[in-house]
Amino acid sequence: MPVPVVYTGDIFRAQEYGGITRVFVEVARRLPRPVSVVAGFHRSRDLPVLGSRVRHGWRRPSFRGSRLVLAPLDRLVDTTLLPRRGVILHPTYYRPPGSLPAGVPWVVTVHDMAHERFPELFRRPWWSRDPALHKLPLCARAARIVCYSESTRRDLLERMPASEAKVRAI
Repeated sequence: MPVPVVYTGDIFRAQEYGGITRVFVEVARRLPRPVSVVAGFHRSRDLPVLGSRVRHGWRRPSFRGSRLVLAPLDRLVDTTLLPRRGVILHPTYYRPPGSLPAGVPWVVTVHDMAHERFPELFRRPWWSRDPALHKLPLCARAARIVCYSESTRRDLLERMPASEAKVRAI
């Protein structure tokens, strides 16, 4: 039996609708192996399409600051419910590598390298951290890296040349 893939709930927690959520839902629906999503408190309207593949997922109440209020519970969901063996773990967005179990292989999807190529377009206030800061450290520990295009793959390899064997454009 193929090794199951477990997706984290990161992007589903961040986006109600969006291209990245749509990509993960469509890939999860089509993978020829068991797939599940440890969703946590999410806001995604696309996630219910996956039905029983969604594990530990609750629609987040809609109020200002709900993401910040529920973030500690999402960390608890991840800490206690992300598998530590027997799966391939695929974070759905960039997060600190230390927040993922180390005993399983990770696959990371790199959507683009815009933050690295055009940092002036992504300036944030001092209190708001850009999740893309975790992209390269996450990729450094990944067993496989998937890019949407050859251009993104080349941009990534300019910054991480030792990773060529594990990077694929799809």
